[in-house]
Amino acid sequence: MAIRDKAFFLTGFWFAFRSDELVRLTFENIKFSMAEPKPGQAPKRRMELYLQTSKTDRESTGRSWQLEELPHLCPVNAMLDWQSARMVENGPVFVKIGRWGNLGDSAIHHNRVSEMMRVTLKKAGIEEGSFSSHSLRRGFANFAKSLDASTKDLMDWVQWSDERSANRYLDTSKSLPMKLLGERITQDKS
Repeated sequence: MAIRDKAFFLTGFWFAFRSDELVRLTFENIKFSMAEPKPGQAPKRRMELYLQTSKTDRESTGRSWQLEELPHLCPVNAMLDWQSARMVENGPVFVKIGRWGNLGDSAIHHNRVSEMMRVTLKKAGIEEGSFSSHSLRRGFANFAKSLDASTKDLMDWVQWSDERSANRYLDTSKSLPMKLLGERITQDKS
């Protein structure tokens, strides 16, 4: 279960998927390849995910995302580990797991995602009160903005059609005074 959940949460976060998009992923719509290495670097594995439909894809044209291996908390490696543990190359990626650890054939229902999150947070000793199935998407959006991602790039990756949609996911800067003070303190120490 831990291998599945790791792949589920890392994929959900880094690709900023809605819970229903995650549970509809199939192995047929995942491709692994080697990315072209940058000069002086080793080649990295790449994962491409394809969604046939999504909430914002009114014409059902589908959309692909690609992500190279990351040094930490990597969805590419987590997905490869999960696929290896499942020993399958087709069907739903995130299947139900029975009480005794038996893997089912059908996908997790999207209503089950919040419960999966609560169980995982509890195991990690984190208060689960403010988390929901949308927390992965919201968390990625705020993480990207904290690293100065442009709103345009964020909207493209997450598939938001307008800034109003994006702004609903982004936290207000409650820590702005502390951030500014922290920058000031750092400058004063120099």
